Amino acid sequence: MANNYNIIEGVTPGHIKDLIENMTDEDRLELETWDDDEVAVLECLSCTDTIYTAINTDNGKVILIFGEVDVRPGEVAPWMLTTNELEKFPLEMLRESKKYIDSNSDVKLWGFVHQDAKRAHRYLKHLGFTVGVESDVQVRNKIKFERLPNV
Repeated sequence: MANNYNIIEGVTPGHIKDLIENMTDEDRLELETWDDDEVAVLECLSCTDTIYTAINTDNGKVILIFGEVDVRPGEVAPWMLTTNELEKFPLEMLRESKKYIDSNSDVKLWGFVHQDAKRAHRYLKHLGFTVGVESDVQVRNKIKFERLPNV
């Protein structure tokens, strides 16, 4: 039986609970600055301009939640946190991510990723990001990634 998924705009308290309970260990690294995963996720969501949730429609579980922060005109900081459900949809989520990246080809996309999140580094590189970009801002245990606009 094929796995089915749906991506919706927005997030519910149930989605947040599912994400926190089933988040990958690697993505928990992204939240290490905070003492509590729920506080960390809620803080991320509070400063996010657009939020999407990918759901496995076969079992109702969250695959991932991602969003974008409009940093300044022409610059967007995308972020994503995943659950273990991602293992069922690796190629599908890569294709969906590529669609998102391509739809934002006119802006600079950048952010920070944990230095030990090797899967995330591979994923970002696969999407055309440069990982390990020099930055004036230093974030503990994080390295900068970016994708310049197609101009």
